[in-house]
Amino acid sequence: MIRTLHETMPAIAGDTGTSGVLRISGNAKMSGDARMSGDAGMPGDARRHHRSSTRRHTTMRLTLRGKVTAAVLALLLAWAVGSAIVPTMPADSASGPMAVTSYVVRPGDTLWSYAMTITPKGGDVSATVEELRDLNHLDSYALQTGQRLVVPVR
Repeated sequence: MIRTLHETMPAIAGDTGTSGVLRISGNAKMSGDARMSGDAGMPGDARRHHRSSTRRHTTMRLTLRGKVTAAVLALLLAWAVGSAIVPTMPADSASGPMAVTSYVVRPGDTLWSYAMTITPKGGDVSATVEELRDLNHLDSYALQTGQRLVVPVR
């Protein structure tokens, strides 16, 4: 094999070469480091962009596990959006109009004392206390003197 002077001498710094001349880096051997492809005459950045533009772009494929995970996440998102859009309605268990009477709270009166008077014999007084709280929209069990209290008639 006959070699030219350019092939055997190390490349001079800053020499970009020409497209017809083989470039060899300073410590390169002829075997593996010689640039003999079509981009041999291109500067480093141009060579990198040239190669990246010729790469084939592939699409991402989901495995079965990925597809199941995506489907579950889509269902959860749909459920969350549906729950936010559709308002929840409170349960209405009242069977109809209820007869009530009104009392004005006197000093020493409690919800328990009112509940005891209207709870049937053997009934649960604490359940009646909760019923009075709900019926009168009370936040606590405390009553104020002069407060008007609605009590069911039994």
